[in-house]
Amino acid sequence: MQTLRDCGDPTDVGLAGNPDNPLYRPALEAWLRNAPAMKPMAPDQGRGMPNLGLTQDQIDDLVAYLETLK
Repeated sequence: MQTLRDCGDPTDVGLAGNPDNPLYRPALEAWLRNAPAMKPMAPDQGRGMPNLGLTQDQIDDLVAYLETLK
């Protein structure tokens, strides 16, 4: 299990695991690029995420939009 200490300096809001940084850009981009790698499809178990086939420009646009939401 990963702890906050494993994520680096807890005062740096640019790092994953910081409670003041709910939007960690690298993880969000990875999710949008290939969601099934993070949560494989298993329809019989009622879970999973499809691959949306987004381009890098679409991912950048989505992340930029999400960063405006507070």
